[in-house]
Amino acid sequence: MKRVKQPKNTLPRSLGAGDQIIKKLTLPGITLTTGVAGTFPLTTITAAEVQSVPATEWTSFATRYQQFRVRKIRIRLFPMQKYFTDVAVGTSGPTSGYIATCVASDFIGSASPVSATQCLSDEGSRQFSQIDRFAMTCDWSRNPNARLWNPTSAALPTANSYGIALACISAFFNQGAIVNGSVLFTGNVEWEVEFRGSQ
Repeated sequence: MKRVKQPKNTLPRSLGAGDQIIKKLTLPGITLTTGVAGTFPLTTITAAEVQSVPATEWTSFATRYQQFRVRKIRIRLFPMQKYFTDVAVGTSGPTSGYIATCVASDFIGSASPVSATQCLSDEGSRQFSQIDRFAMTCDWSRNPNARLWNPTSAALPTANSYGIALACISAFFNQGAIVNGSVLFTGNVEWEVEFRGSQ
């Protein structure tokens, strides 16, 4: 008697078209504003903030998918203050000016830096000037927990998060220094988020 070959009982990699997607979510119009001595306070952008801030598109996708994980965070900053604020007539140089030295680093979980010095001491830290455009990307490679799937209906656990920290190391003033409350940078944040389980 000839045996009939049965089809393999395997599950497909995807449960159906559109069941799993990767989407860029955005937060436009962020600002870094001067405080004491013209420096901006330490600021962090985390994977968890994609749903707590939230990203502009978060609500739309969270209602359509059951689970998510954040693959990557990208921040872009654009300077809003010029280096020199005044040039005296008949002189060869500026009579007033301001510049800040800034630093950025990445971190995982709840281990975010608490000072500019800690940002600077990170092996992957990057320095930039207040007069330059700046961009930085970090991904889940430093935190294996970030690859775990999380329900869109609950807060992302801290252990599954990671982020970028930004701080001013120092600020230099000549006469006519920038006043507190001045916007040094404006910019945007992008999260690369993977969703699955369409509903």
